Amino acid sequence: MPSVPQPQPAAAVVAQRMCDLLLSFPAAAMGGVQWQVLVRKYEERYSTRLDLAKLGHTSPLAAATALLWDVLRLVDKEDTDNPIVAIEDGVALAPRPGSLGSWPSLYSVLCKIVASDGQPAASDE
Repeated sequence: MPSVPQPQPAAAVVAQRMCDLLLSFPAAAMGGVQWQVLVRKYEERYSTRLDLAKLGHTSPLAAATALLWDVLRLVDKEDTDNPIVAIEDGVALAPRPGSLGSWPSLYSVLCKIVASDGQPAASDE
């Protein structure tokens, strides 16, 4: 059964959600994420359409710059309808539990996986 679309939340709520969502992509710390992918995941997670005009933005590039201002690194802004956004290096290097775009958090998750599922290599002796 499809979920019922929710009303557009306030810009501050959308901004926080978009930042958190961007930080959930490991690619956000490196090559970046296409805006349209980020928006699609936002709409899936929060069961609401992201209406940029209602938030006061004239383009996806303007929305990305305004909503993600405190974490944003623009990788490619040539396509104003689908810029590639990433997180600033300082943000990527700060531990943020549960955020795979944060190197310390990603490293921690990988260590846990290796510790729980890894096996020592067999020696060739």
